[in-house]
Amino acid sequence: MLIPPGIMVSRTMSSFSEWMLPTIEGMVGIFHSHPNSSSRPSAQDKRLFSQKGGINIIAGYPFELKNVSAYIGSGKEVPFKVVD
Repeated sequence: MLIPPGIMVSRTMSSFSEWMLPTIEGMVGIFHSHPNSSSRPSAQDKRLFSQKGGINIIAGYPFELKNVSAYIGSGKEVPFKVVD
Protein backbone atom coordinates (compact mmCIF):
# COMPACT_ATOMS: atom_id res chain seq x y z
CA MET A 1 0.00 0.00 0.00
CA LEU A 2 1.38 3.42 -0.94
CA ILE A 3 0.70 6.75 0.72
CA PRO A 4 1.35 9.30 -2.05
CA PRO A 5 4.20 11.76 -1.46
CA GLY A 6 3.77 15.53 -1.78
CA ILE A 7 0.15 15.72 -0.60
CA MET A 8 -1.40 19.22 -0.58
CA VAL A 9 -4.20 19.81 1.93
CA SER A 10 -6.65 22.57 2.81
CA ARG A 11 -9.93 22.64 4.75
CA THR A 12 -11.91 21.85 1.59
CA MET A 13 -9.66 19.66 -0.54
CA SER A 14 -6.59 17.51 -0.72
CA SER A 15 -4.59 16.49 -3.75
CA PHE A 16 -1.35 14.97 -4.94
CA SER A 17 0.44 14.85 -8.24
CA GLU A 18 0.14 11.52 -10.04
CA TRP A 19 3.60 12.28 -11.45
CA MET A 20 4.96 11.89 -7.91
CA LEU A 21 3.71 8.29 -7.63
CA PRO A 22 6.65 5.92 -7.87
CA THR A 23 6.48 2.76 -9.93
CA ILE A 24 6.83 -0.03 -7.41
CA GLU A 25 6.81 -3.66 -8.46
CA GLY A 26 4.28 -5.54 -6.35
CA MET A 27 2.44 -2.41 -5.17
CA VAL A 28 -1.07 -3.48 -4.16
CA GLY A 29 -2.81 -0.10 -4.05
CA ILE A 30 -2.95 3.52 -2.96
CA PHE A 31 -4.21 5.05 0.28
CA HIS A 32 -5.37 8.65 0.53
CA SER A 33 -7.75 10.73 2.62
CA HIS A 34 -10.51 13.24 2.03
CA PRO A 35 -10.79 16.32 4.28
CA ASN A 36 -14.56 15.80 4.61
CA SER A 37 -16.39 12.77 6.00
CA SER A 38 -16.85 11.17 2.57
CA SER A 39 -14.88 8.08 1.69
CA ARG A 40 -16.62 7.91 -1.72
CA PRO A 41 -14.32 8.29 -4.73
CA SER A 42 -14.40 11.50 -6.76
CA ALA A 43 -14.29 11.44 -10.57
CA GLN A 44 -10.53 12.09 -10.31
CA ASP A 45 -10.16 9.18 -7.85
CA LYS A 46 -12.00 6.84 -10.23
CA ARG A 47 -9.72 7.88 -13.10
CA LEU A 48 -6.65 7.17 -10.95
CA PHE A 49 -8.08 3.80 -9.85
CA SER A 50 -8.64 2.76 -13.46
CA GLN A 51 -5.03 3.63 -14.33
CA LYS A 52 -3.30 2.16 -11.27
CA GLY A 53 -5.56 -0.80 -10.46
CA GLY A 54 -5.09 -2.69 -7.22
CA ILE A 55 -6.97 -1.84 -4.03
CA ASN A 56 -7.52 1.84 -3.36
CA ILE A 57 -8.41 2.97 0.15
CA ILE A 58 -10.00 6.31 1.00
CA ALA A 59 -10.33 7.61 4.57
CA GLY A 60 -12.73 10.48 5.27
CA TYR A 61 -12.48 12.85 8.22
CA PRO A 62 -12.49 12.20 11.21
CA PHE A 63 -10.52 9.15 10.00
CA GLU A 64 -12.33 6.47 11.98
CA LEU A 65 -12.87 3.00 10.57
CA LYS A 66 -16.50 3.83 9.70
CA ASN A 67 -15.16 6.56 7.38
CA VAL A 68 -12.85 4.25 5.42
CA SER A 69 -13.73 2.46 2.17
CA ALA A 70 -11.84 0.27 -0.29
CA TYR A 71 -12.29 0.16 -4.07
CA ILE A 72 -10.91 -1.89 -6.94
CA GLY A 73 -9.65 -0.44 -10.23
CA SER A 74 -13.15 -0.30 -11.73
CA GLY A 75 -14.31 1.96 -8.86
CA LYS A 76 -16.46 -0.76 -7.29
CA GLU A 77 -16.47 -0.73 -3.48
CA VAL A 78 -15.12 -3.94 -1.92
CA PRO A 79 -15.10 -5.19 1.67
CA PHE A 80 -11.86 -5.06 3.62
CA LYS A 81 -10.59 -6.12 7.02
CA VAL A 82 -8.07 -4.34 9.26
CA VAL A 83 -5.64 -6.73 10.96
CA ASP A 84 -2.80 -6.17 13.39
